[in-house]
Amino acid sequence: MIWAASQVAIISQFGNGAIVLAGVGFACIIMIVVSICLVAWRYFKPLPQQAGSRMVSANSFLMDAHIYAGSDQPVPLNPRFVARFVRSGQRARLYVEDCYFPIALMGPHDWIHRPMILLGEIKDFVAGQSIDIPILTPCEKDGRKMWQWGPATETVDPETILKSKAVHRGRLTLLVDDGPAEHFYFIIDQAEWETPPNIVGKERFDFIQEWGSKVGSVVV
Repeated sequence: MIWAASQVAIISQFGNGAIVLAGVGFACIIMIVVSICLVAWRYFKPLPQQAGSRMVSANSFLMDAHIYAGSDQPVPLNPRFVARFVRSGQRARLYVEDCYFPIALMGPHDWIHRPMILLGEIKDFVAGQSIDIPILTPCEKDGRKMWQWGPATETVDPETILKSKAVHRGRLTLLVDDGPAEHFYFIIDQAEWETPPNIVGKERFDFIQEWGSKVGSVVV
């Protein structure tokens, strides 16, 4: 401030026109300095963490989130959701939102949305804690082998049975008492009751963005 006042006093000796020009010059210098600071902040600010292949926001509670597909070889494997908490909290609930398209249904029809189904609840979780929640488990109803959303139960709720002979698209939704909802999307190309449904998480497709962002890719 002292330096600026002294410069103004010197410039004032040359008249009002010189003071105006000097003011414009100082304003330009300030704008240039502010612009350089903004560019430097955008360049050097920390990048958000990755959860699987999904970007994690500052309010996210999960990282390393993956949807694992079902398989019956070499050993039976039920579809699961696995992740780690990056923050502590009192209660987190994981829901599935399913939307299916019946293949065997005759006539014109559209995608059918089902109500949210609770898959699991974690209380008093801490940062670094792992979660492993079944998405689908085998069950039996009227002597027939089926699949139900969520962990195994003694009695099967018809509302939780996976619709067979259909393609599915849906998402897992994590609800935390003091945080925003987080979503993890998936598809099931064709659900059958006899084999574990091949559920494919969105992170399996993010290689497309990584592939397209590579510089100097060689085309053969």
